[in-house]
Amino acid sequence: MESQTTAPGLWPVDILLLAYFLAASLLIVLDWKQIPDARWLVLLHAGVMLLVSLAWGFPSSRTQGLGWFLRNWYPLLCVAAG
Repeated sequence: MESQTTAPGLWPVDILLLAYFLAASLLIVLDWKQIPDARWLVLLHAGVMLLVSLAWGFPSSRTQGLGWFLRNWYPLLCVAAG
């Protein structure tokens, strides 16, 4: 059986998560002095946004492998961590 792959590129969930992390980072920057460890939160959000943007070009196998897991399950991991 041939392994099908999904095309690399933006998925709607990618846009949603990028918008969320960008908005959260902007809110943290606006209230920088009142948020403890704000620098680390902004760096963490930037790191997640970088990983999401790297996933755009990462084709994934529909049935198995690390690519499938990362491309299809990272949104759930982001929501659970948030």
